[in-house]
Amino acid sequence: MIMSEIKIDWEGHTKKYQAAMEDLNFCLLARVKSITYLSG
Repeated sequence: MIMSEIKIDWEGHTKKYQAAMEDLNFCLLARVKSITYLSG
């Protein structure tokens, strides 16, 4: 297999990755907010 023959959908990859990161950040943010709210 020749390296130049391998095509990677970098744009699709980054979009998926960014979407996952946004979801993660949102979950973390929500959790931190609820912890802050509960602890007063």
